[in-house]
Formats: sequence, structure tokens, C-alpha cells
Amino acid sequence: MGHVIVWPIETGCKLMGVEYKDYYSILGVSRNATQKEIKSAYRQKAREFHPDVNPGATEKFKDINEAHEALKDPEKRKMYDSLGANWRQGQSYTPPPGYGGGGGYQNVDFGDMGGFSSFFDVLFGAGAQGGARGFGGQGFPGGGFSGFEGGPPPGGGRGRGNPQAQAQPPEQLHLEEDLYLDLEEVARGIQKEVTTPSGKRLTVNIPKGVTPGAKIRLAGEGKQGRRGQGDLHLVVRYRKHPQFKVEENNLVYEAPVPVADLVLGIEIQVPTLQGEVSMRIPPGTQPGRLMRLKGQGLPAKDGKTTGDLLVRPKAVIPEQPSERELELYQELRALSQR
Repeated sequence: MGHVIVWPIETGCKLMGVEYKDYYSILGVSRNATQKEIKSAYRQKAREFHPDVNPGATEKFKDINEAHEALKDPEKRKMYDSLGANWRQGQSYTPPPGYGGGGGYQNVDFGDMGGFSSFFDVLFGAGAQGGARGFGGQGFPGGGFSGFEGGPPPGGGRGRGNPQAQAQPPEQLHLEEDLYLDLEEVARGIQKEVTTPSGKRLTVNIPKGVTPGAKIRLAGEGKQGRRGQGDLHLVVRYRKHPQFKVEENNLVYEAPVPVADLVLGIEIQVPTLQGEVSMRIPPGTQPGRLMRLKGQGLPAKDGKTTGDLLVRPKAVIPEQPSERELELYQELRALSQR
């Protein structure tokens, strides 16, 4: 059983305990970890538990962001470390009189995912949720989806520390723009530079396997309102590819093959998103028959599986056959009618 320190809070002088958060354990780092190690662990965890990749990990993802917010700032980390190392995740914690409430920090905007825990608010003050923007329901921090760090949007944003901004109907201030991606970009992931309606240029980190229709939320980059500022939602679209059609995570390619090669069989070169590969067309292959190249499609949203490339042979018939070719085709027709 851990220590429980009793602290009379101002409102009604009642005693209030909150659940202790072990921020080091959440990020999987030691208490003497460097800032570089903390940042690296944060990015890795955020990618692993982002709701777009791991739909059931919303709370875990919020804890990861909260832990990073507390440990990335030297002053906050020093305050957190002053609690000592004997506390364990989930224990009841009540600060002593005068502790926390530092204030002076900017609000964080987590959109529909909510703000930080009561423990964070008690420790640093309700106004201390600062620094992380561009998360919301979409977006990897740093090395993932959107992940921009900075202060709140003009007008205070929609963080929980700004009730006037919360009252502003968000749909009146939000904007949507299409973000077109080549299939090659979807297959490998990419850093994409975008220009917001205000003219600001930002780099958006797109993970591999992002699906069409997915929205990347950039907090505070929408319309400016009297009581706050909306968000910019980038809606992912696939550009039309000159060779492939998309069927979920699979790609479909129509391979032009001369009729004689379909009859006799041949080895052809097939394009993929990573380069050409060889494929054997067996003798007697019928036009339209689907043949599968495993793992040559698009990566799945979970990043663990990859679709296939479905190759459909398409018979190539000469438009202007030579006299000799016509003679041979006539002979073939005569043979087929026997």
C-alpha cells in the first residue's frame, strides 16, 4: 500500500485523492532517461497505440501523450520527480498543501479524445495542459500522422481550459481539404508538406497503409471565430494510378499478353509498387484469369499485413497483322473447326 498524503483543497476544504500515474512506466523508460530517450520512446509508443492503428487503445494513447507532456518539460519533470520513486501506477495520491497548480502553461487540444487526467491537473494545475497540438482523433506525433508541437491556436483553441471556446459550435469553424497521395506514397509512408488556408506551411507525417477517406486533423488551422478557432481536416484521397486499380488492400493489374503467349506460356515482367518482378504465365491461360502475387499490394492499416497484387492477363490482338500472320490465323481457325 502506497503513501496517501492528505491535502485540503480550496473548494469546500474536502480531501481529494487522484490516481497516480507512473509516467516513466507508461513510456517504458527509466527515471534517469535522457530527453532524447523520452522523445524516442514517446514516438514509438504513439505509433503503436494510435487509435487509427490500434482502435481499442484510445485510453493508452491518451496516457502516452500525457506522460510525454509531463516529462518533456524540465520544470514539469522536476516537479513530478519530487514525488519520489515509491509511488506505483493506480495508487491514490493527494498532494500536500500548496503543491502543483503552477499555471502559466498553454492548453493542449486533444479534440474528441479529451484532455489530461485529474492527476495531471492536480499536479501541474488545470491550465498546464500545454504543448501538444495536431493529435485529436487522427495523427501520429512526430514520426507518425500529423503531430505538430506548439501553442494553442489564436483565440485559445478548444482545450478544456477555455470554456468560451468550447461553447463555440465547432462545425462553423472547421475546414476540410483533400490530400491526394500516390499509391507509392501510401505503400511506404511519407512526409508531406501542406499549405494551410492561412498560408502556413506544415509537414504532415503520413504512415504507410493510410486508407482513403481517413482524416488528419490539424488543430487550430481552421477558421478564426470570435470565441476560438476551428481545425483543418485533411481528407486522404488516392490519386488514379496509371497501372493499378485498388480493391481494399489488393492491387489489380491487367497484363497485356499476346494470344500466342497465352496459348504457349511465357514469363513476363510485372510492375509492382517496389519495382518489376517476374511472373510465369502457364500454357493455356485464359484471358481474364486472376493470378496472385502475395504481399505485393498495399499495407494494411494495422501495419502488420500487406495485400496482394492480382494480375489479370489481357489478350493482345494485332491491329494490323501481316499477311503471314493472317495465313497462320486462318490455319488455326481451320484447325479449331475440325
